[in-house]
Amino acid sequence: MYINPNQYAKTFQDIKRSSLSHSTCKLVIFVSCLDVDALCAAKILSLLLRKELIQYQLIPTTGYSDLKSHYDKLDNEVTNIILIGCGAMLDLEGFFDVNPEEFLGHNSTTNGHTIDNANEAEIELDVVKTDNFALTRKIYVVDGHRPWNLDNLFGSAMVVCLDNGYVDGNLNNEKESYNVLVEMSDSEDEDEDEDEDEERNGNNNGDDQDGDKTDVDDENDEPRASTSRRGVKSIHEDKIQTYYNQSSTITSSCSITVYALVSAIGETNVDNLWLGIVGASGFDCSIFVDEVRRFSNDSGIHMERGTYLPLLRHSSLYDALLYNWIDGDKRIHKILAKMGVPIVAAKQQWQYLDPPIKNKLPGLLKKYLPELPQVEIFYRCGVTSMDVFVSLTALLETGVGLNSNNNNNNGVDHGDLEDENEIIRREIKSRESSYIRNFWSAFDSVSSFGIANNIGLEKGITAAKLVQKELFQTIKYIIEQKLIKNLKVYRLCILKDESSHSGFDNPVLLIKLSNRIMDYLKQQTSKPLVVAAELSNTYFVLGIGINNAFSKISGAQMKKDFFEVSLVEIKKEDLAPFLEQLTFNL
Repeated sequence: MYINPNQYAKTFQDIKRSSLSHSTCKLVIFVSCLDVDALCAAKILSLLLRKELIQYQLIPTTGYSDLKSHYDKLDNEVTNIILIGCGAMLDLEGFFDVNPEEFLGHNSTTNGHTIDNANEAEIELDVVKTDNFALTRKIYVVDGHRPWNLDNLFGSAMVVCLDNGYVDGNLNNEKESYNVLVEMSDSEDEDEDEDEDEERNGNNNGDDQDGDKTDVDDENDEPRASTSRRGVKSIHEDKIQTYYNQSSTITSSCSITVYALVSAIGETNVDNLWLGIVGASGFDCSIFVDEVRRFSNDSGIHMERGTYLPLLRHSSLYDALLYNWIDGDKRIHKILAKMGVPIVAAKQQWQYLDPPIKNKLPGLLKKYLPELPQVEIFYRCGVTSMDVFVSLTALLETGVGLNSNNNNNNGVDHGDLEDENEIIRREIKSRESSYIRNFWSAFDSVSSFGIANNIGLEKGITAAKLVQKELFQTIKYIIEQKLIKNLKVYRLCILKDESSHSGFDNPVLLIKLSNRIMDYLKQQTSKPLVVAAELSNTYFVLGIGINNAFSKISGAQMKKDFFEVSLVEIKKEDLAPFLEQLTFNL
């Protein structure tokens, strides 16, 4: 089932009522550990739960198998599960292998029906869908990945998807087709049962000559009805398949959804607002403009509309311009000359740049760089929300925050005789452990204070500048070495594990690199892009603009476990056959 913002308040009260306990933890939150938006949403929710004195457990997860493993270990006492940054595209009842009938409350009453035993309540499931108190466990989904899994939206009483109104506004046709197919499936099951009953009755009864003519007429009508039924079914199946075949995207912010929930129950404050703005920095933040004005100047949050250059306030104008373009070093001198900014001044750190240049800069950027979008820029304590977002992203990428150890190898020598698959499993486990450490480093660093008061975010800014430089140098290297191959249906870039261009063993960093390359290629072609980054024994393979082609590939040994559906990990020897199959599936 799904709920709209006007139902958020009631939903939270249901969660609160069923989660309050003095002895056990009944609420578990699973959060995608490689997503800053999900991290900020989890932080907002955790602050709210602490204020409401609700016990909870927050578990960062690296992918679907990790999520399933943690779910299987949950106590039966757990009544509420919240997924943040994952789950929208999966049939969660099937994925978790749960039967809602097993979670029907004893002695629960639904619309006048009394359920005394969950094992005797099969007929009550349709009733349960309209009652929010009958099930002893609920799974709530806060996730911007699309397309939605329609079983979660329209076919489950146990799964509750927090929607922003998109479903009612855009998925009415899919909802109708889904319901028709469910009714037809139920009808087919009933027909099969009736046929079995008639067959048994026919064997028990003798010949009935009076009924022979009627039976023949019925048999003549059956093929026509069956053909018509198949046609209707095919139409609705095609409509559902068309919906699922669309490109997977992230269309909404988890932070905005959780902030809307907090707002619905009247618990908004400046800290929650700032976290919401930071988490939604990769999305349209105009929704927060009225919120900032509502809090007036007491919030310490200020905003302006202008051109955003990443990390400008923590580096120099020259570097901010240089790293914003792949061919930045070729055009930067011309841009600065048009602006009337001396090269020497542009290379000064922001805090030492002449005030007159600082004051004129927003207008100069808008005039001479019209291709850069104008966005809402939010400040707090002299720091922009987007720079905080970039800092947190760097912490997830590198793990250089508080008390973190970025040694993924752990000094383990696996030996030559160890099975290759076992070596790969060890490497994956070690890598995923580093993702979890990075998450907690970033989570502990999230603060409403400025960079000067937050050591973790200061380290994140430093790491972000290093990542920015590495990305720029890597992309220049890719272009100079002509590593982007123009194939028939897509473009391919294979990054070998070279000492000067390694380190893309983190999906966040690889996605960022691929998006930058895609932005560069859009000037030349609209073909999809596939980037393969070599690791020790495997490749990370990421597709941009490939729809769901990866899901159609079989045969190659690959790990389809990431919440980013266009990212897989495959063994080195399987890369060539994988790419060959991809060609036929695009």
